[in-house]
Amino acid sequence: MRIDKSIREFRRRMLPAKVGLALLLLFFLFVAAWNWFFPATPEEEAAMSQQQWPTGEEAPEENPSETGDAAEASGPEPDEAQVAAAYFAAYRMDREEARSTELILLEQIIADENSSPEAVAQAEQRRLSIASCSELEHQAESLLSAKGFGETVVILGEQRATVIVDVEMNAQKATQIAEAVDSVSACGFENVVVVNR
Repeated sequence: MRIDKSIREFRRRMLPAKVGLALLLLFFLFVAAWNWFFPATPEEEAAMSQQQWPTGEEAPEENPSETGDAAEASGPEPDEAQVAAAYFAAYRMDREEARSTELILLEQIIADENSSPEAVAQAEQRRLSIASCSELEHQAESLLSAKGFGETVVILGEQRATVIVDVEMNAQKATQIAEAVDSVSACGFENVVVVNR
């Protein structure tokens, strides 16, 4: 079939991009792990603070009373919030990459002269559905953030919604999250699955 051949061809073309993205993510994970396990020593931090500013001026001197315990406590180690933010950002990026891949395929089906009118209509409908899901996911994530649930990722499917959260979960919080997502997506309270990262 023409569509199956287009899908295979598209997947073959996207493989280098996926490999490149995977290597980029591995590089960032390596850098984060390196900084986590091998933080800069006080001597290295002092050397970095004495580097030249872009204007050619030296860095302003720090008040010695402000350095010490407070500076050591705020070392280069990423805290849990930064790790969570990176996780959720990467997950959203993966979700958008998958969507853009599907949208490109749908555009090819729509633009193909050999596509049947039914296939074109289905591709158009799916394209509208993707746009709608993307907007609803963004609204649900914003609502959950406003309600104090912090970083979240909402994934809307055909008949269910999955919510990934970064908070300690209990039945009351899960119910609040499911109600909030249902209020935006109208997928049904019982069809919302809440997962803790």
